[in-house]
Amino acid sequence: MKTDEVSADPERAFWLLSDETRIAILRALWEVSNDPLSFTELRERVGNPNSGQFNYHLGKLREHFVSKGEAGYTLTQAGREVVRAVLAGSLTDQPYMDAEPIDSHCPDCGAPLIVRYDEYGIVECSECENTVMWNEFPPAALAGRRPEEVAEAFDKWTRNRFHLAMDGICPNCACEMAVESFDHPEEGGPATNHRCRNCKYEARVPLFGHVIRHPAVVSFFYQYGIDIVNLPYWELRTLARDFDEIVLTDAPWAASVTVTADDACLRLTLNERLEITNVETSVD
Repeated sequence: MKTDEVSADPERAFWLLSDETRIAILRALWEVSNDPLSFTELRERVGNPNSGQFNYHLGKLREHFVSKGEAGYTLTQAGREVVRAVLAGSLTDQPYMDAEPIDSHCPDCGAPLIVRYDEYGIVECSECENTVMWNEFPPAALAGRRPEEVAEAFDKWTRNRFHLAMDGICPNCACEMAVESFDHPEEGGPATNHRCRNCKYEARVPLFGHVIRHPAVVSFFYQYGIDIVNLPYWELRTLARDFDEIVLTDAPWAASVTVTADDACLRLTLNERLEITNVETSVD
């Protein structure tokens, strides 16, 4: 499929955003959502700067970040993304949150877990210092949330991003994610590395992560009173300690994951594309 692409040179795009008036224009257009603003309305919202200077800066933004139609000026998709990045704090904020306990326990040693923020979101054990979850997390996510709420939001944010990565879509730029390698670590069980060839976003996913969303697995645990859809990742890791994960072959790669509950077992087979090719149920 052929697409017409109009792109700005990265250096010029950053230069276009290096002026307070231009950022103010973008935010003014953001505040009215998709409603167009006339030149006069937009200038008033920015604080009535000199008309000639304002027209100059608006003209520069029209190269990539602002569009003009019959009804007035609106943001382009690139303009909206710039404002979103500013509001998320990703471009401007560097918050820090001290370690705070949460009502969950380490899947390895059972000690209480803590959540903290130091450029990234981090959930780790208060005693063995095992890092349970570590990932990018927008600074704005900390605002107005208690530690438990930060941990909950961080869990959902990370899991949804990893779900996209496992589905082959980069959660940062929406380009194609590829399975870069199949790991066989001595500890923690088999895992897969997913990498975007465009923006280099990476996601390392334990093998159980590829089966935990499957309807057969969700249904299997639900009949035993376990709602795995709403379990936080660290509780899923505790549950997964009892999974039997085996790499069957390396070329082509294939693996199996067996989950158990009471006297029942569910065995799933995965191929090199991480597709579940077979599901078997047995009862002892």
